[in-house]
Amino acid sequence: MSDLRSEHGRTRREIVRLGAGAAATALLPALAPGAAAAALRPATRPATRSPYPRSPLTGAATRRVDPGKFMPPGQMRSWYEQLDGRGLRATGSSEHQSYIDQLRARLPQLGVSGVVAEDVPLTRWSASQPTLDIVSGPSAGSLPVANYIPYSGPLPGGSVTGELVFMPDPTASGATPPAPGSLAGKIAVFDITIPPYTLGLFALFGYEIYNKPGFDLTAPYVRSYLAQGDVEAQEVAAQAAGAVAAIGVLPLNEFASKGMYMPYDGVIHRIPGAFVSQGTGAKLKALAGTGTRVRLRMKTQIKQVQTQNLYGFIPGASKELVVVHSHTDGPNGIEDDGPDTISSIAQYLARIDKHALPRTVMILYTSGHFAGGVGAVAWCKRHAHDLIPRIAAAVTVEHVGAKLGTPQPDGSVKISNAPEPQAFFMPASTGLERASYGMFKRAGTQAGLVAKPLTPDATPTEAAWPGEGQYLWNNGGIADTNYITGPSYLLNAGMKTTGYVDYGDLRRKAIAFTDMALGLTRAPRASLNAPKPTHTG
Repeated sequence: MSDLRSEHGRTRREIVRLGAGAAATALLPALAPGAAAAALRPATRPATRSPYPRSPLTGAATRRVDPGKFMPPGQMRSWYEQLDGRGLRATGSSEHQSYIDQLRARLPQLGVSGVVAEDVPLTRWSASQPTLDIVSGPSAGSLPVANYIPYSGPLPGGSVTGELVFMPDPTASGATPPAPGSLAGKIAVFDITIPPYTLGLFALFGYEIYNKPGFDLTAPYVRSYLAQGDVEAQEVAAQAAGAVAAIGVLPLNEFASKGMYMPYDGVIHRIPGAFVSQGTGAKLKALAGTGTRVRLRMKTQIKQVQTQNLYGFIPGASKELVVVHSHTDGPNGIEDDGPDTISSIAQYLARIDKHALPRTVMILYTSGHFAGGVGAVAWCKRHAHDLIPRIAAAVTVEHVGAKLGTPQPDGSVKISNAPEPQAFFMPASTGLERASYGMFKRAGTQAGLVAKPLTPDATPTEAAWPGEGQYLWNNGGIADTNYITGPSYLLNAGMKTTGYVDYGDLRRKAIAFTDMALGLTRAPRASLNAPKPTHTG
């Protein structure tokens, strides 16, 4: 088994332990050495007339955002609704590529120059919506299925039938994994455990907390994506014991379980798997060990495809770069609305004369967050000697404006008007820490955590912190600060999250991010320096 993990997996050792206790041309880069011409797509030609305001900004508006000249809230909401309507944008899928194409066309309209689409090879696992039937005994019939388990494995012929057995969690205290061959020919059902963390656990990794009284250290932080490591460990155990399929029981009701998309580390296993809700799971567990046979059906495919990274430039006075970054794939609108939020940031910055921007701003959209970071890792490797040495700092933006979603004892998720807890993760950097704290202050009164990497000794195939930005630091040594929230509905593929976003808050934070980027273009480079990840020295 590969040691690649998703950013919320069990290799996040500290959490597990604690939880248990034109003019722009001269500024644009040359192609990376050895990059095949086929891997680079020509920049999209700008529209004859941009649909977005392009009037130049002058005076004080070039040093601090004038909210009256920022992207109107109606446009920001429209972008979000369009994104949310796409549903699942699985890495390398046609829907994902369609969104990349839309962003690629939009960037020049916003004023971003020299846009490049760069191909990234991907081994793509995909599946149809699974079905589950009881095929023997008095309870014969169909049962609802929440989703497939991503990357769980191939299913030749499209179906598999076997006797249902319950498999205790092999990672639980005192438990032992099932013996090799003990589940041969059987379909294993297992419970998925969501760790009972609190916000205080994450605060242990904090440099500082903005508006500390509002950051309740005792508040529960129970989120389904924190169970990714448990899902993977149990699937691997079932596979090793010879099971022909795996069924994971989520501790959530039908609505909260629907479309669950995890883990997403891109590691393809050998047996197919599916998720069910706690209600369906109770029925399956009652039938396990009684000789009852069930049939899992779904069409799977493993295919070599190309996905794409995008980047372009807002010219500044120097060739040094400040990067504003996010990823393009995801299950729903909130995951990830970063590129749309960055669109409003880019539209403002692109209206500033380059002489008023001490550094050039690069907009970077990476692919493959839901395939183990394949896009960001490839980008760092390809541009290690041309773009990366020019980068003074990077800001990664994800999941902006999310309302708080709290799991309830009955398995439902309660959505409130309160904001989801927010954090920046980054390596030690005085300038980045100051800029991140300043963004919180500019955005409003909501408390926020400025935090260290959760796994500072991560290898290139492990996660350093939650979020796409960790790949820039962990694989490229880039001083990155990663803004992120993690609502309970983050990984529900196809869930409509338009009503779960505070659009006033989204716009305020987009303005604050723009001010943050402006500040980083002026900050002394020495203040932005950050230690390299330990595996690079």
